Amino acid sequence: MHTQRINRLGAILVLTAMGLITSSGVAGTAMSFDEPATMQEAGAFVQAESWEEAINAYRSIVKADSSNAQAQFMLGYVLHASGDIDNAIMAHKKATQMPAVASMAFYNLGCAYALKGETNKAFDALGTSIALGTRDEPQFKSDPDLVSLRSDERWEPMVGSIEQLNKAEVALHFWVGSWDCYSSSDGTLSGYNTLSFTVGKNVIHESWVSVGQPYKGESWNTFNRETNEWEQTWVDTTGSLLHISAPAGSNEYEGLMFEGKSIVPGKKPALSRMHVRPIDEGRVLQTGFASSDGGKSWTQQYEFVYVPEGEEFVFESKDED
Repeated sequence: MHTQRINRLGAILVLTAMGLITSSGVAGTAMSFDEPATMQEAGAFVQAESWEEAINAYRSIVKADSSNAQAQFMLGYVLHASGDIDNAIMAHKKATQMPAVASMAFYNLGCAYALKGETNKAFDALGTSIALGTRDEPQFKSDPDLVSLRSDERWEPMVGSIEQLNKAEVALHFWVGSWDCYSSSDGTLSGYNTLSFTVGKNVIHESWVSVGQPYKGESWNTFNRETNEWEQTWVDTTGSLLHISAPAGSNEYEGLMFEGKSIVPGKKPALSRMHVRPIDEGRVLQTGFASSDGGKSWTQQYEFVYVPEGEEFVFESKDED
């Protein structure tokens, strides 16, 4: 049980990468701490699977600094690994209140409830963990702590939701690249657009430069896990501001259909739409719409064919049969 538990947590939490466990040495006898242990000392006890010492070490750290989220999380971890599930649950609950470790703490809390046979509480905790970003589907399926949940009718929908959410979080990644953008109506080069990842891959930054006019614009695109939507904020050299969002995972449109409010200096706010989707030959099609009647009808404002930078583009008129 302990070995399985450690393998599971090592897989999902990647503790060493987080800095929660280090590779320093460990004493071979039980220790008490008159002074708080260091995270390195405590982590070494975890590596050695010396649970009693690890529990004492993390308790000493938490006692000295109750705001140490990593130590609070790890206290729940080692209690759980030692088999003390009741006390682990209390520690996990405290860790769920700390944003830095909340998603993983809810996962571990769900595992603990599953081991206790408290199925409803287990699904509630796991659902919150998923909503906060724990999305390792194979881990859910292979975790021995969750065996008791797999015959429940809620299991398959929960696991299925992870797959859908994982797809939603990368649903706009096809747009990333350096592009030459041509008008779909006459084939003229309209501008250059570069979309790149920043803040890891949590933000897609857009930088547009028009051809033949001093017009530039930038946008920041992020996935909102709470609403399950991609959100864009656009600003440009005219002072215009655009706030639009697109539901992820919708089957109504290919790609993503953004919709929201466009604010242009000196004009009343209007509704805008932007439909962006991948097309053949590794290209992207972007179409913009505006509505002056509250969304009852939409007028196309532009449409660009995105071609990878430097690639030849042969215009084919839509009127040609």
